[in-house]
Amino acid sequence: MVIEGTGEAVAKVEIATAFAFLADPYNGRLWFASAGPLELPGQPIAPGLTWHLKKTKQTRRVLPLKMVTYQPPECFVWATQLGGLSTNHIWEVRLRPGPESGTTTISMALRLRPGPIDRIAALIAPARLRRSLAASARGAIDRACEVLEAQEQVTRQGRTRETKPGDKLPKHRRRENSRRKRGEISNTK
Repeated sequence: MVIEGTGEAVAKVEIATAFAFLADPYNGRLWFASAGPLELPGQPIAPGLTWHLKKTKQTRRVLPLKMVTYQPPECFVWATQLGGLSTNHIWEVRLRPGPESGTTTISMALRLRPGPIDRIAALIAPARLRRSLAASARGAIDRACEVLEAQEQVTRQGRTRETKPGDKLPKHRRRENSRRKRGEISNTK
């Protein structure tokens, strides 16, 4: 049994730039679950790369992860590597050229492979769980777009400082996020 939620957004950056940034586990702390690796992976980014995410409010424990798929610049898949009785998460991120030149459409499928106990909850309220997964996927993709665009803006301005969560977003992105939260626009483009 696998339950899935998806999200999609368009970032105003080139596809190669978006892929290189998003597929790097070290950058996950900026857009993905607010958690970075406990240690930097000692090997190059490739299928089979493993690392551990720090324990945060969102992760609730240290999570062992693996790069299951790595196909630049189109797709990468991260998956937790927990035991058979635990619920495992799979994050598939796909990138394709956006609707305008210099943009990238980023899609995320967040899949849950419930362990025995979570299977009961998945059977009782599958629609609610799918909505929750979709909201998580959209939130991660929205954060990814915000960080990518802020990084791109810094690069264009010729500065070398790192963008951090909480940095002020471009005005158009703040307005769009507010409208999305009020339900005036859909979460996918």
